[in-house]
Amino acid sequence: MEVVQRFRVSVVMIALGITAVLFFVTLFFDISLAKGVALGGVAGSVIFWISARFTQGATSGNGVGRYAIVSLPLIRITLYALVLWKGYAYDPVHWFGFFGVVAGVTVVQLTVVVLGYSGWDLRQSQK
Repeated sequence: MEVVQRFRVSVVMIALGITAVLFFVTLFFDISLAKGVALGGVAGSVIFWISARFTQGATSGNGVGRYAIVSLPLIRITLYALVLWKGYAYDPVHWFGFFGVVAGVTVVQLTVVVLGYSGWDLRQSQK
């Protein structure tokens, strides 16, 4: 498996695992918070998957890269806005759903940083 593809799969699997654990922990506090965490984690993983696919297409030289410059930020901003709005709709009074979505998206971003910095997804022979 290619390095970018292995990184993409590793980030998504680890982020979804952490999101699932965080979901069950937040169920004890508030259901809106737990729904927001789940929604944010899944949406952040999907957005990362789309971004990584665009990056992989741009680096492969098959002509997809010229569209990634304009379309990728629009897709990301639109999806993040929709997910944050849905999280707010879970609990408009206390905003627990909104903060849950922020926590779920942050889990994915922290997973990208930790996995990218540490290189845990690489085999020992490739380091």
